Amino acid sequence: YDCKVLESSAAAFAEFKPTILIELCEYTLNAQGDSIRDIFKLLLSLGYCGYFDNGEPIPAVDDVLRIVGAHTSINGVFRPV
Repeated sequence: YDCKVLESSAAAFAEFKPTILIELCEYTLNAQGDSIRDIFKLLLSLGYCGYFDNGEPIPAVDDVLRIVGAHTSINGVFRPV
């Protein structure tokens, strides 16, 4: 339910600008009718930029989708720009 929690917290993120650490796992998001793309769309619209957990910027959501495929996940860090 990560995407739904993020959506319902959007006003707080816009106001307080916390750093967000989230597991990016396509198959678990899909089970709830969501996608990694939905998370990126929401957080980018709130002025956040994504980073891999090693600190490298995530160039595009497609890069994450290639990494996680259908059966794995990675951690993403989102910080306000």
